[in-house]
Amino acid sequence: MGNLGYGVGPLLGSLILPATTLPDLFVIIFLMSLPFLGLSFFLLDIKPEPFNFHLYWKDFSRFEVLVVAAITFLVSLHFGAERTTLTLFLKYNARVSEHQMGVIFFCVGITLATIIFSLGSLRNIHANLKMLFFIGLLLSGIFNIGMLFVDNFSKALTIRLLHVIGDSAYLLAQRIAISRLSPAHRVGGNIGIFDTTTTIGTFVGAFISGLLPGYVYPFVLTGVLSLVGAAVLIFIKLTLEPRDR
Repeated sequence: MGNLGYGVGPLLGSLILPATTLPDLFVIIFLMSLPFLGLSFFLLDIKPEPFNFHLYWKDFSRFEVLVVAAITFLVSLHFGAERTTLTLFLKYNARVSEHQMGVIFFCVGITLATIIFSLGSLRNIHANLKMLFFIGLLLSGIFNIGMLFVDNFSKALTIRLLHVIGDSAYLLAQRIAISRLSPAHRVGGNIGIFDTTTTIGTFVGAFISGLLPGYVYPFVLTGVLSLVGAAVLIFIKLTLEPRDR
């Protein structure tokens, strides 16, 4: 659902903005979020588990978990590049309009949601997590580098959709890997640690992107790093199987 919101939000913004001002658009978005805020009061409370740092340290001392954490950080670098330079790249390099940007983000969000749902429904997906990670790194890297050849709307849409196939494979593989490598009562805490890793990687990627000239080189750099990660992953024996607790 989050991926659908990622796609629908920019498209709605691109449709509403021509008829209003940017401050008013944020007010409209806030008002649209109020019903969902109200629904949150009906969520059931979950009894918290006692926090034991030693147990989480034990979880993350596993080689497999460290590899997944490294992949998470590596992929998150390009998330930072996207947040810093994607819209600027689309505006100044690809010369797309605000509405066309909305269409691109909408198509990306729908594609993410569709592919993740489709892959997640496959019966033997758990047995192919290393392949999913490899495909994610490979496609993400290739089509981030492919941004070098984008100079119009159609090319931008095509490259972003091909790129997001890799993102979909990575996102699904990461969540399944965390659930398989974590005890049931510590899955939430470990997801939080991986989300923190994502945030740190995104920050580092954004910071590096701000240092690079132009708006395409952040994608090229993070794309090359993803390809290096994919090449290294080939030689790593990665068994993402749960241990007895």
